[in-house]
Amino acid sequence: MICNPFESQTPSVFLVGSPFQALCAVAAIRNLKIKDFKIIAIFMGGARDVQLRHFLDNSSFNYDSYQFSKKKLLVDIVAALIGKSGRYKRMFIGYFPANFVACIGMRYVQNGSTVVYLDDGNIVVSLLNNSFHLWDSIVSRHLFGFLAKLRGLQLMKNFYTIYSDVPNCRYCIGKNDLSVFTSDEDNNKVKHSVIFIGTNIKSYCYQLHIQEDLFIKQIKKTFDYILEKYPNEGIMYVPHGSDSSEYAIELCKKYNAIFQPVDTMIEDYILKLDWTPVAVFGFGSTALLNIKRMIPGIRIENLLVHSETETPYSKKYKDIADYYKKNDIHIVEWVL
Repeated sequence: MICNPFESQTPSVFLVGSPFQALCAVAAIRNLKIKDFKIIAIFMGGARDVQLRHFLDNSSFNYDSYQFSKKKLLVDIVAALIGKSGRYKRMFIGYFPANFVACIGMRYVQNGSTVVYLDDGNIVVSLLNNSFHLWDSIVSRHLFGFLAKLRGLQLMKNFYTIYSDVPNCRYCIGKNDLSVFTSDEDNNKVKHSVIFIGTNIKSYCYQLHIQEDLFIKQIKKTFDYILEKYPNEGIMYVPHGSDSSEYAIELCKKYNAIFQPVDTMIEDYILKLDWTPVAVFGFGSTALLNIKRMIPGIRIENLLVHSETETPYSKKYKDIADYYKKNDIHIVEWVL
């Protein structure tokens, strides 16, 4: 293992499976000034594949595609067992709970290479706060852990993250700075309108034990709040990519708001607008912090919903809100 896991001259392979993982990979390449690298885009067959491909196709980086299947993973396991390796000396993994990704990457790296994890969502905050619990099976954890040990790879040690200001001495942490995506031109754009980032209503309500009809009323209340606070601004509602509910379309008609689905991640969409929103609202989305890091002067408002029933996810969203507040993100608390 190299002494400095974030050294710029180390030949590196990046394995990413979502648009935000890809964005973090590009930021790492720029921040660390890595010249010798390969990007592997892992397509899982879900809705995020389109956004991942769109982001990479519109970046200045070439990439190789890996269409995931259990059969291909079995081939990678065998390749790892027989010691098949490549010339790279460092592996960046986009999502730390997915141990199988390390197995896919083993064919590209030498024995004893360094493993570094990037971000996907705000799950790294939970890890650094010691509140994350692995969800994969013990069998798969031991299998991929054995393969990593066989190849001399140390897992779950190095993180190159946007959450580097969360202290945790258990890990080696480097700062991934998203401001590399911001230019002087972005700071001088005309400012108007409010962007409201939607959430996956079914998943959100299930996690917090909220009835969907009560949550929809809360969305309506948020529209009223935005109109009261920003009476001279229009509203653009960007639905979550996995939300197929019809409620938002009807509310946008009622409030004369723009219903704007996007085919890329919201951070990339906002950066490429020829204007900057006056404010951005959302429900604990990682995008809120990312946008704040990319456009420091923008106002971000995080909506924190309190339900009658406390769940493990209630604490998660509360921890996220506390962290966002420390990063100059305003918290709007709603009690159902």
